[in-house]
Amino acid sequence: MRPESVQNKFLGFFKTDATSEQFFKQCHEYINVHKDKLSKDTLIHFYAKHKYTDELSDTCYLVDKNLEKQVVSLFKNLCSMANSELQNFVRDQSTNSKSYNMVVVFSDYIASFLNHLHFPVAYDTFQRTLECLLEMIQGPNFANQNILIQRDFVEVANAILKIDYHSTEIVEEFVSRCFKYNKI
Repeated sequence: MRPESVQNKFLGFFKTDATSEQFFKQCHEYINVHKDKLSKDTLIHFYAKHKYTDELSDTCYLVDKNLEKQVVSLFKNLCSMANSELQNFVRDQSTNSKSYNMVVVFSDYIASFLNHLHFPVAYDTFQRTLECLLEMIQGPNFANQNILIQRDFVEVANAILKIDYHSTEIVEEFVSRCFKYNKI
């Protein structure tokens, strides 16, 4: 199937099937839970033990093992090729009783990675989230672009540019200090 055909099938499902609201709710909640874990530094211990980037999640999601990256990648693919209908729908699901603005969710989510980018798995998910946001604003989609402006994405971008990327040895030293002082 061509990507555009797949996108049209998803859009049709989202607009006509009542379970699409549950899908957006679950994606919204999962990303927000992961964002909260990042904000509270509860994933540092987990990230320190893993060097994976492209593993897929198991069928049981008891730990964070790239389900978040899969959710982000799905939304990226939904909005690819400047598909304005899906870009607008991920921002506002007007056919559902409750709407989940995924542009806001991913915009806030990307900022929560700033203290974790020296871990490969976090960096990989961050990069996918950035690519997803770029797909959501293509076209140009001024409504979605305005959300990034309102969420002060430029400040996040500046913080990213100021990060001092570390070698593996420095990351290992950072993790061992955290263990020593019980910060993880």
